[in-house]
Amino acid sequence: MEKKSFTIAIVDDETMFRVLTKKKLAEVMKKLPFTFYVQEYKSGAAFIKQKKVFDIVFMDIAMPKMSGIEVAAKYREYCPEGILIFLTAYDDYMKDGYKVNAFRYIGKQDEPQEFFEAVKSAVLQLQEKEQIKLQVVSGGEIFVSLNDIVYVEAQARSVLLHTKDGEVFPVRYKISDLTQLLEAKGFFLTHRLYLVNLRYAKSCGRKEVVLHTTETIPISEKRRHEFKVALKEFHS
Repeated sequence: MEKKSFTIAIVDDETMFRVLTKKKLAEVMKKLPFTFYVQEYKSGAAFIKQKKVFDIVFMDIAMPKMSGIEVAAKYREYCPEGILIFLTAYDDYMKDGYKVNAFRYIGKQDEPQEFFEAVKSAVLQLQEKEQIKLQVVSGGEIFVSLNDIVYVEAQARSVLLHTKDGEVFPVRYKISDLTQLLEAKGFFLTHRLYLVNLRYAKSCGRKEVVLHTTETIPISEKRRHEFKVALKEFHS
């Protein structure tokens, strides 16, 4: 199955820190089921000139000629929603960072775990905003946010999409098709008939998964251990 990919920009005037950030990203890629396409920029001016939109931007704050805050403000003119993570050793800029909707601040010398947590949180936010288009049995189409899907249930003649609002949509897919589509987006096949959004999984017993919606979903014995591992990793 093809991995979900994200585009990332590293904007830093110091070569050493661009290399260090890229190295940290390579380590993150080993732990997360995604592919990252990384592009480097040695100045804010070069970054802005291309006017490219990225899923995640790592931006050095203390750059010459144009600070990271100034670059971010210009970036927001054509990309209001992309995730901005500032690389800095200073707290003085944090107030200005909120003006450009900064997602996180990371110290350049922070521990790798801090970097990993920031990237993982950014990816989860991107996924929660992601919508997918699905064909419904009635013949139309729906656009649904991944964060709104609680679980998918296969019945004798249909596959049902259950949402957090209690709505149920019969869709024109096999559960195997939706598993292939969603398992890299935080979903887990607990049973041959049930695909669960890990965001809503609360706990796992011998034969069932308890959801935050108070519903219970069957889990097969052979999938139970793998599910517990996946749930722990998802929330770690």
